[in-house]
Amino acid sequence: MQELKNHKLATDLTKQIHRRWKAGDVYAPHDLSSAEMQKWKKRGRPEVDAFDLLDMNPIEEYKVC
Repeated sequence: MQELKNHKLATDLTKQIHRRWKAGDVYAPHDLSSAEMQKWKKRGRPEVDAFDLLDMNPIEEYKVC
């Protein structure tokens, strides 16, 4: 039961961290603040369309059974 509680707590805390850390990343204590997390939460719109980049017509990629 305690292990399940610990897992739920860890999952809840992980959902609050929007920055994905990679092995070898160096960070300062202020990087873990809520203000810094808000910066990483914002996600920009894609600047290019994947189909345009690959020069493909998406309608041709649909498969009808």
